[in-house]
Amino acid sequence: MLRELNADGTAKHASGIIIRPNTQSEPLYLIFTESNQVKNFIKTQFGGKETHIDIINLFRKIQPLFLNLSIEDEGEYWTTSNTATLEKNINAVNLDIQKIKNEKPNTTGPVKIGGDRFIDVTITSQIKIDTLSVNWPLGYTINNNKQSDLTDPNGEIVLISNVTPNSIADALTMHDMMYEFAESSMQVLAEKAGQVIQPLKRTTLANNIVVFSTASQGKADYFFLQFLVIGKSSSAFFTIEGHDKADKRFEEFEPLFESITESAGS
Repeated sequence: MLRELNADGTAKHASGIIIRPNTQSEPLYLIFTESNQVKNFIKTQFGGKETHIDIINLFRKIQPLFLNLSIEDEGEYWTTSNTATLEKNINAVNLDIQKIKNEKPNTTGPVKIGGDRFIDVTITSQIKIDTLSVNWPLGYTINNNKQSDLTDPNGEIVLISNVTPNSIADALTMHDMMYEFAESSMQVLAEKAGQVIQPLKRTTLANNIVVFSTASQGKADYFFLQFLVIGKSSSAFFTIEGHDKADKRFEEFEPLFESITESAGS
């Protein structure tokens, strides 16, 4: 139940509930004014057709409680109850988003903003760590002129360290060291930070870059994420910490590392 407050702490004449279908869907705010009116929107595009259907079915169940209920559904499920049509519309939007991303490499999406809302595509800046490059959301500031120390407007801190070998022999040693660090130390660090929400995970990208990752939830909504990127010529270790739900922030940050590329070493 949500009840809004005025600046002096007294209750506003607005109350209702917030429904969060899943982490890839925006929340549904059923907040009623003093005159018992509600107006809002929800983007279910990235939560899957099942989430969209659940929301529509909810409105159908509560429709008799309204004098007038008007729903604008871009998926057309409200008016057709046709799952195939819904799926076709969702796929069409996904294809449009992918087309934009293919035509403009400095874009990424979807991206969650403000903790709740999604934007389909946003322009990114590129962080370079020796031979590695990753597309990163705009809005982060570089602290102390160091690209390896970033802070976003919400106060989340991103620290980046890298290892660059000087020779082929050093590169082989680097790989051994990085894999050993991932398998022996990252899980330990995750456990020290709090409850491990995402145990050590290994992902191999299409370009053969390997990404190890973890997520931990500490006290007072503190979260701690780790991403270790192992390329052919160099490696980079990202830690991201702040105050929010660890699983939510992991799902937002993990796709960024799919954009990692590597240039030829010097």
